Amino acid sequence: MSNKLRLHGCAMKVEGQYGVDAGPTPAANAVQLDESPWNTIEVKFLEDNEHPNVAGLDMGAGGEAVAPGGRYAEFTVVLPLRGAADFATIPDMDVVLAAAGFTRSEGVPGANKRTWSSKSLADAGASVTAYLWAGGYLFKVVGVRGSVSWPAIPSRPVPITFKAWGLVREDPVDAALPAFTYRNRAVARPKVSGAPLTLNGFAPRCHSAAFDVANEVVALPRSGAEDGHDGYEIVDYTTTIKAVIDTPLAAAFNPWTLQRTTARFPWSFEMQNASPFNRFSILGPAGELKPLRPGDKDKMTTMDLTIGVCRDIDQSTPPIRIVQS
Repeated sequence: MSNKLRLHGCAMKVEGQYGVDAGPTPAANAVQLDESPWNTIEVKFLEDNEHPNVAGLDMGAGGEAVAPGGRYAEFTVVLPLRGAADFATIPDMDVVLAAAGFTRSEGVPGANKRTWSSKSLADAGASVTAYLWAGGYLFKVVGVRGSVSWPAIPSRPVPITFKAWGLVREDPVDAALPAFTYRNRAVARPKVSGAPLTLNGFAPRCHSAAFDVANEVVALPRSGAEDGHDGYEIVDYTTTIKAVIDTPLAAAFNPWTLQRTTARFPWSFEMQNASPFNRFSILGPAGELKPLRPGDKDKMTTMDLTIGVCRDIDQSTPPIRIVQS
C-alpha cells in the first residue's frame, strides 16, 4: 500500500546553509507543477524501530514501542520546461538544477545567454528548502538534493522531473492551498522540433530522446545529528542520453564502430522556440555508446541508443552545460 500524497502546490528556494530553512514563499518562489498525478510526497524514517518480537510491558501488546528516527521525505516534482519573457527573469528550473548539482552563470552583457554547468563531486553543491502542500497539510522539507530528467518527443512540450530527498524536522501543519504567483506562466513552452539531437556532428531522424541526470543521492545517518539524520549528499553523477532514431547509413554515422572502439564524441540536445530567452540546449563534449538495440517502430527500422556521459573520476571535467538563449 502506497503512503504517497499527491502534491497540489510547491515553493522552493536555495538554502544559504545546508538544512537551514530558507523560507520559500508562494509569492516569490512558487514552482508550477505539471503532470499532476506524478507530483507526490511520501514521509518515511531511516529507522522505523519496530520490534514486534520484543516482549512488551503488556501481554499481547505486539512488541516494544520505540520512537522512530531519521524522518525524511521522498518526493517528485514535475514542472514544465519554460523560459522567461526577459533575460532578467530566472526560469523555474533554476532551483531544481541547483539541487541536482548544477551551478548557474550569466552570459556576458548583451549575449543574453545563461548557462548551468555540472559541478565536481568535491563541491558539495547547493541544497534547497521545499514547502509542499498535499492532503490539506504543509510539509516543510529542508536539505533537499536530487536528480533531474526530461524527455524530448517531437512536437511536444518538455516536462522536467525532479526526484528528491530531504529532511522533515517539523511536523506538518493544517494548511489551505495558498495563491501562487508563477513568474513565467504567460511564456509559451518550447517544443521539440527540428534536429533535437546531434551525435558526433550527425543529426539523426529522432523519434524520441531523454536526458537523465540520475544522481546517486545518499542519506547521512550520523550520531549527534538532530534525529540521527544529517541530511543528503550527491556521491555520483550518472548521466545518460537515450534515443530512438531511424537506422542511419553507416557512411553518415556508424554506431557499430563507435561502440567497438569506445570512441568518445560530442553530443547536444535541443529544445527550440521562436522567442528569445525560451530556447534551451544541453551540451556534452564527451559521450560513449553503450550496447545497441536494433528494433522497429511503425514498421520502420530503428535503433535504440544509450549514450553514457564520460567525465573524470571526481566528475569535474568535462562539465555538462545547459544553455538558455
